[in-house]
Amino acid sequence: MSKKIFRSIIIIFSFLLCMFIPSILKNIFNISGDKYFIVSLGYPFTIIIIFSTLYLLYKYDIIEIITELGIKEGFLKGLLFGLIAASPMLISSAILFKLSNNIFSFTTLIIVIIGPLMEELLFRGYLFGQLFKKEKWGFIPATLLAAIFFGIGHLYQGNTLASLVGVFLFTFSGSVWNSWLYIEHNNLWVPIWLHIFMNMSWTVFQTDVPGAIGNIFTNIFRVITIVITVVYTIRYSKKNGFKVNRKNLFVNYNRSNA
Repeated sequence: MSKKIFRSIIIIFSFLLCMFIPSILKNIFNISGDKYFIVSLGYPFTIIIIFSTLYLLYKYDIIEIITELGIKEGFLKGLLFGLIAASPMLISSAILFKLSNNIFSFTTLIIVIIGPLMEELLFRGYLFGQLFKKEKWGFIPATLLAAIFFGIGHLYQGNTLASLVGVFLFTFSGSVWNSWLYIEHNNLWVPIWLHIFMNMSWTVFQTDVPGAIGNIFTNIFRVITIVITVVYTIRYSKKNGFKVNRKNLFVNYNRSNA
């Protein structure tokens, strides 16, 4: 077995462990409570697993780990990008809907800030990012694997076959989109802040959004946000060079994707 295959298996296995930690903790310690509370219990373990695995596989120090995960630099750039791109969603929700009564609740904190941060770190920075950048998987297979798991991880939002399919397709597509943004900008803070502000537009206001599927009003402005990110990123990459290209679609032949 080659080293790349071995490391890829370890990355995928450790990723799956992170995904199932909340369920493991719940069953072992018989924990009851809100699903967001239970999910949050797994976050510290997720950080430990990610950092430990990257150290054991590549002997990275802390600075190298946060660099490989795409969060060492670009915080303000990601913040500005996310705020501007998601402004149609934020402004429209502020105009069309009332403020939620649970703005300062623990659930809102998880949905709006901590959840998006941890999801992007785990799915994009760790699973997709390491397979694509370090183990030289192609963009397509690395993205598809992360997107499939991301879609599966959100199936709890559906309760009928139609809603399950809808949730999977929306989250699958969103995962591919965020992976592309991450690589083109070489900055995980771009999808992190975008994810945060999009969730904020649906959670801080009484939009009654049924999970990832959304409703007619929120989806109109979601499409506008997506168009803004795509148009800007294409123009940005035309000037700086496309990091996702024919040399790394199926196998990553590029020496560096930084």
